[in-house]
Amino acid sequence: MNEITPKLERLESIFIKTNAPVLQRFNPGLQDNEISTFFSENNIPTHPDLFSLYNWHNGLTSIYGTRACFTDLSPLGSFPNLKEMLALRNDFMSYDYFEVENRDEYVPFLSGGEDDMHLLRVSTGQVYLSSPGIQIYCEPRFYSLSSMLDFILNCYKREIIKMHPIEGLIIEESYWKLKNDYDD
Repeated sequence: MNEITPKLERLESIFIKTNAPVLQRFNPGLQDNEISTFFSENNIPTHPDLFSLYNWHNGLTSIYGTRACFTDLSPLGSFPNLKEMLALRNDFMSYDYFEVENRDEYVPFLSGGEDDMHLLRVSTGQVYLSSPGIQIYCEPRFYSLSSMLDFILNCYKREIIKMHPIEGLIIEESYWKLKNDYDD
């Protein structure tokens, strides 16, 4: 078992306990061979955390067409299914207005549905943010997916972010003052 698996299970238990709307949008998880085949057929490099993530759930039915408060797992974004992840990755690969070394090493796994996304760099396991609309061009945010999940779980524990059965994700003002792994 990968170290992120119990963290994903804790996150889902928070959603279950609060009857979060995002629960209705989760796809079932995939087997390793399905994930491996998809990544191989689409020439996407893999990382053990991506297997754990897509074993847990194959993202949401869609990150599009519904208000973000009902699809976001946290303020960091919604979890795209493999098909949507591929479309996001193709977009990221085609961006020609900023340089990223070894661009093919980055795989999006959270997104707001447009050009903003959190990406896992498969060679290092680090998490990067790309949000060209606000001139963030693939900056490091978390040392790992595990540390990002720790951050999210801590926010839920401190009730800085909450899930409501009708309103979905609620974000307290204090969330925006928190630091991530790469802040001073």
